[in-house]
Amino acid sequence: MRPGKSAGTKGGRLLLTNDDGFDAPGLAFFEDFLLAQGVRLTVVAPACEKSGAGHAMTFGDLRVTRRVRASGVEGYAVDGTPADCVKWAMWRWKRRPFRMVVSGLNVGPNAGVSILYSGTVAAALEAAFHGVRAVAFSLDSHRVEDLPHGREGLALAWPAVAQGPWVPGEM
Repeated sequence: MRPGKSAGTKGGRLLLTNDDGFDAPGLAFFEDFLLAQGVRLTVVAPACEKSGAGHAMTFGDLRVTRRVRASGVEGYAVDGTPADCVKWAMWRWKRRPFRMVVSGLNVGPNAGVSILYSGTVAAALEAAFHGVRAVAFSLDSHRVEDLPHGREGLALAWPAVAQGPWVPGEM
């Protein structure tokens, strides 16, 4: 991605993923936030929770189920890890690549040594390996009830994240 390009509707489509699973409240919360920012997105997330999976990969065939999200966004539940989700999405849409991969919103902090185990961070790393800019967001709380407090942080961070300037593969 060239510096100065937007990650919003003018800059192309985003891939949203996580490690808490396709039906996780944090994913729905982040999806709603991004849609309110005018972002076009596709959701590809693990079919079930894969917290702590790190950068594990599944060998062999992945079972992928297309599921339309409550918001109407196209979604895919992958029977695999967060890194599998990103790798599959990069292959699936290689002719129409994503402008950016956004991973989260993780319920629970990813800081210090925990980033080595984090599926949320691993999904962003996988995107960077494919030359796509990526970012991972986590909530500094393990309580789902605290998700609304994350909106302030997202609102502050999103303009800088969306506008760049970033170079391809930067995380």
